[in-house]
This record gives sequence, C-alpha cells and structure tokens, in this order.
Amino acid sequence: MSGIRITHYPNDFMRRGAYAVKQILDEANVENKIVEVKKEDVSFINYLSEYKKAKYDAYVMFGYKEFGYAQKEARDLGISAPFFGSTTQLTPAYYDNSEVEIIDSEFPFFTALDGNYILANQFLKEFENQFNNKPFSVRPAMQAYDAMGLILNEISTVNIKEIKKEQFGDWLRTSLYQVKFYKGICGNIAIKKDGSSRGIYFSLYRYRSKGEVVKIKR
Repeated sequence: MSGIRITHYPNDFMRRGAYAVKQILDEANVENKIVEVKKEDVSFINYLSEYKKAKYDAYVMFGYKEFGYAQKEARDLGISAPFFGSTTQLTPAYYDNSEVEIIDSEFPFFTALDGNYILANQFLKEFENQFNNKPFSVRPAMQAYDAMGLILNEISTVNIKEIKKEQFGDWLRTSLYQVKFYKGICGNIAIKKDGSSRGIYFSLYRYRSKGEVVKIKR
C-alpha cells in the first residue's frame, strides 16, 4: 500500500477535516501525507504530477468547487485511485468543474435514512411544500431544525422564578447540557456536559450522478 494523499483548501474548517483524517490514518498505521493548496489555485497539475509518481492508493480532497478541476486533471493524468471528500462536492459547480469525474467519489453524509426516518421525511415534505424546492443539502436543514427544536423545548419549561436567579443565557446553556433524550428528526439526541452531542450518526455515501448520492455503508 502506497498510502493516502490528503489535500485541503487553506482555511480552518478544511484544515481540521484534513488533520482529523490524518489522525485516524496514523492510528491505523496507514501512511499518509497532507498538502495545503493556495486559495488562488484553479489548476493542480503540479501537485498531481508528484502524486502520480508516488502512486497513492486514494486521494482525500477537502475543498470547494475548484477541487472539481483537480479531479478532472487527475483523471486526465491517468490517476485512477478513488477520491474521498466532503459534502462540498454536492455543489453543482464542483460537478461541472470535474466534468463528471466526481462520479463515484465517496464522503460522509447524512440524510433522512440516517435519522428518525418518518419524522425526517415529514419535515422534508413540509420544507418542499413551503419553499417549492428541496433543500440543497438535507443535513444542514435537518440539524438546524433539531437545534431550534431543542432550544424551544427547553424554553417551554422555563420557571420565571428560577430564571430571575441567573442570566437567561446561563440558564439555557445549563439546561441544554442536561438533555438526555430528545427525539429529533436527525436521531435521538443527548448533549454531554462538554457541549458535544450524541445520537446523530453519519454514513458513507457515493456520488452516483449530478446531485444524486447513494448510501453504501453505515
């Protein structure tokens, strides 16, 4: 195995994603290397030519629509190893820039199939009825809906006498940290004392055609 090449756009979000993948690969003793491209890059031939010589087994690309060009250029160079990335690959411009080479790329994603399906499906139908369109990416819409639902659910339990003893923001934060079970559309959610949540589980999806993905692994 020649290892994995991780390439990312130069911002904090994509950098965090790249180093999270690196940590997982390091723990599994899989050879890997990270490269950070420049913001103005729209051609990646120089990087890819070096990658081809190394014969990497897979490519992880954390970036935006410009990385569509990278996937096209990689295939033009004869690189056949699989691509992995993030949900930014779902943007139409990413697909167009790749000239269909994005197809078969894989990335972690979340749809109604991964949450409480009946509730999630009902939400998505109501969303489409109200806005005459489906959400571009269902995950942000679903998570935003659950986040607001969690907050409103806690506010509905407000005891005015207790609130007067502390700032509302402090009270709400403390209340949210104590949530042990909330049946959301994304799943059955709990919040830990450090503010992290449990109950939302992503799956591995494959890009099948423009704007269409298929779940391949939980």
